[in-house]
Amino acid sequence: MRRALGLSIGLLLAACAEDCKQGDPCDESCPAGTAPICVVKGVCSCNAVGPPAPGDGGARDIGPVADGTFIPPADCVAPVPGNLILNEVLIDGVDEDTDEFIELVNTTDVPLSLAGLKVRSNSGMSLNDRVLFTGGCIAPRGAIAMYKTPAAWIFEPPIVPGAIAFTTKGFGFSNSADFTFILQDASATALDTFSGASSLIDQGYSVNRSPDGAGGALAARHDMLGESGGRMSSPGRCANGGTFAQLCMDAPSGPDGGPNPADVGVNEAGMLIDMSPNPGDMASMPPACEAIAPGAIRINEVLVDPIGDEATGEFVELVNTTDADIALKGVSLLSLGSDGAPDLRFTLSAGILPARGAVAAFPSTALWVFDPPTSEAAVKSAGRFQLPNTAAIDFTLLDCNQVEIDSFAAPASLITEGTSVTRSPDLASADAPTARHDTVSMQRSSPARCLNGGRFIEGCTPPPAMP
Repeated sequence: MRRALGLSIGLLLAACAEDCKQGDPCDESCPAGTAPICVVKGVCSCNAVGPPAPGDGGARDIGPVADGTFIPPADCVAPVPGNLILNEVLIDGVDEDTDEFIELVNTTDVPLSLAGLKVRSNSGMSLNDRVLFTGGCIAPRGAIAMYKTPAAWIFEPPIVPGAIAFTTKGFGFSNSADFTFILQDASATALDTFSGASSLIDQGYSVNRSPDGAGGALAARHDMLGESGGRMSSPGRCANGGTFAQLCMDAPSGPDGGPNPADVGVNEAGMLIDMSPNPGDMASMPPACEAIAPGAIRINEVLVDPIGDEATGEFVELVNTTDADIALKGVSLLSLGSDGAPDLRFTLSAGILPARGAVAAFPSTALWVFDPPTSEAAVKSAGRFQLPNTAAIDFTLLDCNQVEIDSFAAPASLITEGTSVTRSPDLASADAPTARHDTVSMQRSSPARCLNGGRFIEGCTPPPAMP
């Protein structure tokens, strides 16, 4: 991964007459197209402010650049909400002066203007400026990892030195409070917001969107993402180590991050050659995950207040309403927490829900009950249960693209210890009434089964009467 020197590579540096504060304008005579900014205490830099305006004598001479370097065009598109996302943040660095970062990702196929944008985050009850952009563009599908120190910034792909102008304010994020990071344009319109609970913050680990690179997605500790391979963070890169420009499909997969041995071949001359898929062939590759039609999976029954250990007794019943198996990769379940904010209950990195089958999803996937048995066990990459027992029930199921599959709501008055809340009748639409299980059945709950004890795969045919 290449670290660009942001404000300080290839720029004119001069000592200030007086100590200047990092990130502030300073007193220095600079060439046209640059502006004086204090890059470190006492050192003033003539920083390029982006491509020259039309009619100012043409593009400046940037000199030779390395292959793959992003050279921004004269004009870039102004971003709108959803074009740029704050994808990853490391809030509690081992060394807070050097480790904390905020990752910005361009989700579009065009270069986007950064001029006038600012990144802010909460500090107590107020929002503090963290990064201010004054010029430049971010590459199509590009990423920037922003650190407190400009020299540490990571640009992927690499950029022409000085092509992006910015100042950094103090970082020093709170390690014990819920977090909110906001990207705003020059008119203070929010282009993106990334929030999460303080429980996700752990020293040395970043917090990432889940799924990775998806706007509006949920938050998860980086190493809990299935594709991360246990990585603690991935500044400027996808969670799997690949690049956003290649849709994360160029991730290193061999030992120590090297190429996968299966992707290395030998040519006629006996030389090692790269046999990995050509990124240009990505269009013919299968999608990373499959969209799921709304209603294809129903949230049919929930038990939020079990008798005994809640860590093993809580469950949410999901039912496949179609005649085909459904891949659960990327599926997320969230519900309102005791504070009224949505909490992630799980994001799955693997699993199959059989056609017309059901699963009772417990806090641990080792306890999940599939009927009929599944051909691929569920693997949870993020989230936890701990469902509130006194708040209204409100669950939402999302597919890998963060599109709603189903929702389930019920008043808190239906919550009774040891008794589930269910749709009535089974598999009724989301706007149909819900009921306490024992008021519409002889049982207090029926995980992965119909109200009458029958199997969903058999159309809820009542089981034979006991002799």
